[in-house]
Amino acid sequence: EVQLALQGETVSRLRYKNEYVAGAPLDSISRTSRVRVFVSSPIRVDGVLVGAVMLSRTPPGIVQALYAKRWLLLQAMGLLLGLVVVMSLLTYRLIARPISRLAEHASAIASGQEHAVRTQPAQRARTLEVARLQESLENMAVTLEERANYLVDFARHVSHEFKTPLAGISGSVELLKDHGEDMDADTRERFLGNIADDADRLHRLTQRLLELTRAELDVATRVTFRLEEVAGKLIEGNQSLDVHVSPASAQSLISGNPDALLAVLEILEENAAQHGATRLSIDAQKVDESVLISVSDDGEGISAGNRERVFEPFFTTTRNLGGTGLGLSIAVALLKPTKGVLSLAASGDQAGACFVIRVDSG
Repeated sequence: EVQLALQGETVSRLRYKNEYVAGAPLDSISRTSRVRVFVSSPIRVDGVLVGAVMLSRTPPGIVQALYAKRWLLLQAMGLLLGLVVVMSLLTYRLIARPISRLAEHASAIASGQEHAVRTQPAQRARTLEVARLQESLENMAVTLEERANYLVDFARHVSHEFKTPLAGISGSVELLKDHGEDMDADTRERFLGNIADDADRLHRLTQRLLELTRAELDVATRVTFRLEEVAGKLIEGNQSLDVHVSPASAQSLISGNPDALLAVLEILEENAAQHGATRLSIDAQKVDESVLISVSDDGEGISAGNRERVFEPFFTTTRNLGGTGLGLSIAVALLKPTKGVLSLAASGDQAGACFVIRVDSG
């Protein structure tokens, strides 16, 4: 190494030691490595090589090196431990505790505790994800409560609607059993006719309830079509009204479910016929990203007192004509999967009723 350094080269070598110290205290300057490092370097003065210098040292072992840096390592461990504690506290405060509150809130809702749905957590979540989870849980709870209330009211209406024809059937059967032999033929036929009418009403109610259930459970099916495709089927299958669609309206592009729209138009056509209409007019116009379809008739119209109730399930003014009061409820449910809306147009000078269907533009 010295000879190479005198020739101007810097050289380093590792050599095995002849003498090996098996063990030494960690704080001793003695080192227990089996090798020794030799480094030689030339010495130049003003660019002239005047000599060489050589250094040699036994490197420390791993344990001795770690012992020498013990205080630095302890400081690093303390810093890491502190960071872990801080992160744990932040995780608990920002994530674990809010989720725990949400779990308690969800358990209270699931157990049916009174006012649990409307009760808001005392502290809002500070992280975006947990806040969104909390908001979604609250919205879901409110929706479930509204749905449960709707089912309770709906069941009450169904029970009431079924009780009336069942009571009529039961009464007629009882009279026929007790006094059937004493009745003349016309009286018996009248009671049998009442039983048949009530049974027919029960059948219609059952069919309407099945249609409403299917509409409520329907999934969104979207296609793009023209209004004339649906209106043509309505005109083809209609036998009671003169259905008129303006040529410009027939070309309107709609994004939605054509079968659902056809069913809605059929319900409106049936309601118009029950209220004395002879003509049904369908007009459409595009407003922003929607198409407004106006369906008007020349029937007797809707009185001011009934305008607020026409969409209530089982509300009908044509019960004696077979009306079930479920048609408009089914129409609203049919439009809901594709974000369609059915509303009653403002009353004006025109005769008859006018409904407006809002659907997405194609």
